[in-house]
Amino acid sequence: MAIYNFEIIGEPVAWQRVKVNHAGFSYVPKKTREAKKEMARQIMAQLKQPPNLATLIKGPVSLTAQIRRSRPKSARTRKYPHVCPDLDNFIKGIMDCMNNVVWVDDAQVVRLFAGKEYATEKHPPGITIMIQELERD
Repeated sequence: MAIYNFEIIGEPVAWQRVKVNHAGFSYVPKKTREAKKEMARQIMAQLKQPPNLATLIKGPVSLTAQIRRSRPKSARTRKYPHVCPDLDNFIKGIMDCMNNVVWVDDAQVVRLFAGKEYATEKHPPGITIMIQELERD
């Protein structure tokens, strides 16, 4: 089974909830839309060939993601970023940006391993992703 590794460079953005404007129309906030496009762009640049129906993963996958955030000044002594944004909001954005880029749909993720930590000089802000194809039934 194949293993894919990706490195997303830049400050991670948590997926924001869909908003509703005063006219009753729903929309995805601009920051989220732009972050999703940028993550997809970086992943496509790391693929050996452009995504198409033949190259998308179609079976179950395991996703491992390590999110590295910049350390705010208020967290000088805190070891882990156990504050908002929540880890699952980062994961939602990562999984959504890979639809029709790496896999057909994020429902294919059957195993998930994730963590968030503060960035260091050696490991700057970004996201390290590993996707492993699992055996099909």
